[in-house]
Amino acid sequence: MKHTIHEPSFSSALIQGDLKDIQSKVYNTVYTSGLVSDDFSSTNFYECMFKGVSFKGNMKGCLFQDVVFERCDLSNCDFSECVFRRVTFDTCRMMGTDASSSSFTDTVLHNCQCAYVNFNGTKWKDARLERTLLCEGSVSMTSFNHVEVSRCDFSGCEFAHTPLKDIDFSTSEIDGFAVTSEDLKGAIVNSEQAIACAKILGLKVLT
Repeated sequence: MKHTIHEPSFSSALIQGDLKDIQSKVYNTVYTSGLVSDDFSSTNFYECMFKGVSFKGNMKGCLFQDVVFERCDLSNCDFSECVFRRVTFDTCRMMGTDASSSSFTDTVLHNCQCAYVNFNGTKWKDARLERTLLCEGSVSMTSFNHVEVSRCDFSGCEFAHTPLKDIDFSTSEIDGFAVTSEDLKGAIVNSEQAIACAKILGLKVLT
């Protein structure tokens, strides 16, 4: 049974904002293009939308609630220890982004480039990852609770100390991903993937 993922919602029309005017709390604002290069750590964003914005500054410890990132570049940016509630990342670049120790609730990553991303120590609840590239990423010591995965690429991704029970990888690429036999228990794979997983479990498969 699929769990409902609540999408971002806006209580009123968004007002056009200027990235230079960001304060400690931001409400009902849309930002179109531009560069975030200053220290905005611990800033709270409520009901906001970022379209085509590049993030190069410090976003550590921010709260994002009812927020949409559309075609944004968050590569190599510090988003560690952030809280994401009802957030959508649509067609974003997150190459090498540090989102360690963050929490993601009702969050969707769609068509994103997340190679080499750092999701270590993160917590995911009621989330969906679809058509997203996470190859060579690090997802260690992470907890997943009702997380859907569809057509993603986890090649070379590391899942150390991350239980994968009930995660359906059957439509995704998992070639060379690093996981222990204990963490792999209960994961859902297709017949072709099962052969690769059998080697992780120490089985010898005759073909």
